[in-house]
Amino acid sequence: RVQELKGLCKEEGLATSGRKLELIERLLQRREALLQQAVDGSPRLSAPPGQALPTAIQSSAGSSAGAEPRPATTKGRGGRSRTRGRGRGAAAAGDASPTWEPVPCARCAVKYDRRLARFASSPKSFWCPACRFQIMDPFNAPPESKGILKCTQVEKAQLDFSLDLPELKLWRQQGLAIEVRMVNMGCSKVSQTWPHAMELLANGIGVLTVKPPQEGHKRRDVPQPITAGLRPGYNEISVRMEDSDVSSYALGLLLTQPRSNDELSSQVGRCEWAEAEARVRGLVAPRQQSRESDITCLTSDTLRLQCPISMERVKDPVRGVHCQHLQCFGLEAYLVSNRQMRAVNNRWICPVCTLVLRPPDLVRDAYVERVLSSVAPDVEEVVVKVDGSWESLAVEAAAASRSRRLAALANASNWAPAQLSPEASAPAPARAVVDERR
Repeated sequence: RVQELKGLCKEEGLATSGRKLELIERLLQRREALLQQAVDGSPRLSAPPGQALPTAIQSSAGSSAGAEPRPATTKGRGGRSRTRGRGRGAAAAGDASPTWEPVPCARCAVKYDRRLARFASSPKSFWCPACRFQIMDPFNAPPESKGILKCTQVEKAQLDFSLDLPELKLWRQQGLAIEVRMVNMGCSKVSQTWPHAMELLANGIGVLTVKPPQEGHKRRDVPQPITAGLRPGYNEISVRMEDSDVSSYALGLLLTQPRSNDELSSQVGRCEWAEAEARVRGLVAPRQQSRESDITCLTSDTLRLQCPISMERVKDPVRGVHCQHLQCFGLEAYLVSNRQMRAVNNRWICPVCTLVLRPPDLVRDAYVERVLSSVAPDVEEVVVKVDGSWESLAVEAAAASRSRRLAALANASNWAPAQLSPEASAPAPARAVVDERR
């Protein structure tokens, strides 16, 4: 009823004049503004005297203040104040259960409600929805400013809000696009995940439909552009979802800009010689010790100079900052192969150790660059020694073959083992070269 709507507007501190639809729109905009501020980590929100914010907004809005919000108070009989949300017999303020469980984002440090996000893994691996949306697809990344147009935690199966796009015509001329992205906040992996089924309408017209996955088939979830279905100015957006737990999702509308391989290459860092050599020595030493003590080592001290992606000699060698292997791969081959992959959630996987490596997670390795420039073009592998030096595998193989020939000659001529040097009398131990790509 109109009177009830006016009462709600009055409680929120909004104007109470206007028609029924205007009052509804005013309340919806207020609610979306509160949720948006909560997700963005804005200063603590306040409610009119004697009123409390909704639980979902309390849990997120209090995060930026860094302190537990106080329980709401109401007036009881005789004008006495009493506190809501306390259990019976609770006399001390500390006995009340917290209304939110803050967990900081590992990327931006903004606090988020752990319960609202349905996140049960380690807090160190938690990323807020805004950060997940921003890094999801490096090939179509949001600009530094005005990138996230809408970011909200889903609470119900129906979501309605307004989107003001006064610069939409200019964005189209600049080649920018507006994409819809969703993530499951209960999962620590940054991946595009649609609910079981969904329909998005802009101004009453359907612009995006997500159908349920076919039985026995896995659906390929990718971000979807909706630029063509929007108009400059205000747009009324309506989202309808079907899922067993819609409140575990977060929805985002992003302004995205295509990025070239050169732009992504500029995001790659560099590991200089001293640091890269120290890293190699740290990786090789345990492997040498395990071989001397007859302990099988699953990795190898052999550095392959072939790119595992292009199967050609590595050009512009890169690896992950946290990768624990010697082999590098070509940056250009890595970018091209990921661009050709249509499944967004399968991109950016290290071809050697399967770590997730987006461009900012890569570094150019100065050690491998020097090895490539110092050996012959036909050398495909080198053996890295404990001191950080290297030797072409072909040279070492020739030395082992010579030792075996000398040992065979000694046996044929009945020479005493003492007549040969220790290096010649003992055959070279078999070297198991393990391909680090497997």
